[in-house]
Amino acid sequence: MKIRKTSLPDEIYSQIKGSIKKGEWAPGDKLPSENELSESFGVNRLTVRMALQKLNALGIVETRVGEGTYVTDFSFSKYIGEISDFYLEPEMLENVCEFRKALEIECARCAVERASVEDLRKLETACDQYDAICERLFGQPELDTDILEELIEADLEFHHEIVNLSKNTLYRYSFEVARESIYRYLHMILVKRIEDTESHRELLIRACAHHRDIYNAITNGDFETCKDAISEMIDYDAKL
Repeated sequence: MKIRKTSLPDEIYSQIKGSIKKGEWAPGDKLPSENELSESFGVNRLTVRMALQKLNALGIVETRVGEGTYVTDFSFSKYIGEISDFYLEPEMLENVCEFRKALEIECARCAVERASVEDLRKLETACDQYDAICERLFGQPELDTDILEELIEADLEFHHEIVNLSKNTLYRYSFEVARESIYRYLHMILVKRIEDTESHRELLIRACAHHRDIYNAITNGDFETCKDAISEMIDYDAKL
């Protein structure tokens, strides 16, 4: 077995990352200067700078010109969003419905068992926000593109809350990885349905009803009804 050689910048990167992970430097803390780090690690400044550049690229730290380098409050969803163009491929959109059904139905089952009153309030708020955007669209003869974008984001947020209610970190990460592909899919089918529908009001009323049925079922602890509502919604989305 070959022994993997690690470069000095990677060694420094790993040590700094490890210190941040252990909480030796918390979000908002300023790291020692390049000179101080180079002396501490016994390497030159260029090696330290290359390690910091890697940490910057991953969003773990942020270097501010003239101020220094600070630990960030790392956001997995933001990081995944930034690199989504590198892993999203057109054929992945064909897998969105299968993925959503598998993930959201299981998350709904967990939500029925684990959601607190406060959790349910968050889901209700997401449902109300979706309804409010639909109401803004009801009276428009031609749909405003910006409001459509808001509607898709509100739809995503509602389903994100269902995943959050599962209390399962890996489910949440899975949703974040797929979030951009789900967004693109929802955008595609919504635009297509509007083009093929004489009255978008009926389309929006149906969508609001789907969301409300899911919320009510989770609130009432009725997994079977919730499962049926999610399946009906996703199957309807798939019928283009």
